[in-house]
Amino acid sequence: MDKCVCKKNYIRLNEKTCLPFLGEYCSTNGSCATENSNCIDNRCQCKSQFIPLSSNKCITAIREKFCHTNNDCSEIKNAECTEEKKCSCKLNHAIMNEMACEPLLGELCTTNRDCITANSVCNINKCQCNRYYVAKSKNQCEPFTLGKPCENNMECFQIPNAVCSLKKICDCDKNHYAMDDQTCLPILGGFCSQDDHCRYNTMNCVNNMCQCKSNFIAISGTQCKEKNLVPSCNEDFDCGDPWHGQCSEDEKCVCRENNIASNDWTCSPLIGGLCWTNRQCQVENSTCIDFHCECKSNFVSVSNHLCVEE
Repeated sequence: MDKCVCKKNYIRLNEKTCLPFLGEYCSTNGSCATENSNCIDNRCQCKSQFIPLSSNKCITAIREKFCHTNNDCSEIKNAECTEEKKCSCKLNHAIMNEMACEPLLGELCTTNRDCITANSVCNINKCQCNRYYVAKSKNQCEPFTLGKPCENNMECFQIPNAVCSLKKICDCDKNHYAMDDQTCLPILGGFCSQDDHCRYNTMNCVNNMCQCKSNFIAISGTQCKEKNLVPSCNEDFDCGDPWHGQCSEDEKCVCRENNIASNDWTCSPLIGGLCWTNRQCQVENSTCIDFHCECKSNFVSVSNHLCVEE
């Protein structure tokens, strides 16, 4: 036998009447079924100072809700009753919206959505800064970059292949160079597990080491070039400036340590390379000091390829 029932989001008042929940059409305040709701613009909505928790529940907004015990604040996630008898977010939590407080860094969480600090995630049930970010405060994750002060290698773990240097800053280890302030790439002979780690299409990963591809030759610690394009030589002077270039054992012009090829015939100094004028130093924010390229004042080197601001 067919039977009349109330539509979704309506509730039965009696045999002849179904009352609307929040969001449904209404004509008078008394026609709305949800407690603490009124008919506003012909729709059932929570009264002023109240917010919807569900289609059938309006609760007091956290900033307006008075209490006597913590239990009075139980409808508000991560809230407690203060000495002023008002519901407030627990310590190290912040208002997400008017019916929830969410955890800051270091507090318990279940999903990434719980963590409201920008660039944070829920890791092992605690809100933590995402990879390549470091906590500056309970509510701030700032980008982690090479050149940051450190005391041990573990403090530099956010950037793969970074270590804490003798200068007590996060630096690329000796087998890597800084591609940018967040990336350490392997030099030729450095460890790799796949070709992508060697970055350039002139290299590949062989026996877990970045090496020049077949028919290419290393002309610096990070550069490979086709053998037939590399100038031949008998002695260092055949390679131009002997401060920066030299003749290799297989009679090819290559760059000396801490130098890089800037064109077919010229090697230019990186950090630590020999120089006699400032314009020779290729690394941005570097200058020639005592015949060596060094980072300018207020900058530190995080490999021979990069100077970062202190």
